[in-house]
Amino acid sequence: MSNNTTEIRSLLLNHIDGLFYTSESENPFELIELGQIWGEEKALIKKLHETARLPLVAFEYYFPDSFFESIITSLAQSDGGNMVTSDRYRALYDFIRSSFEEIQVIKSGQKTIDILIVLLTKDKDCFVLRTVATQS
Repeated sequence: MSNNTTEIRSLLLNHIDGLFYTSESENPFELIELGQIWGEEKALIKKLHETARLPLVAFEYYFPDSFFESIITSLAQSDGGNMVTSDRYRALYDFIRSSFEEIQVIKSGQKTIDILIVLLTKDKDCFVLRTVATQS
């Protein structure tokens, strides 16, 4: 692992520490390191299945800007005006945009939905922020 990879890992962990994704329940983020990913998307999906125990079911892809902006706006407009959490999501996304070459947001599942924020460095090191949304 390069110094840059170690630093990115540490900074990602700092950003997600105590940060929850809110749906019908609140779930933390976990950081998954997939190592280097080369080639096409099939390699990424296969590695996600093997490493993150993610079922091989249909994936839905979301634009990262839309995904993060909807969370930030929703939190800022909530009854409690949860600006601290909104600001933390904004800081996380700013860090992601400045540190990664590629960003994908993938959702998989129906009632229990895996949310994967797939991050690829210029050196092809792959990190995944994973959380779960619950919907009835």
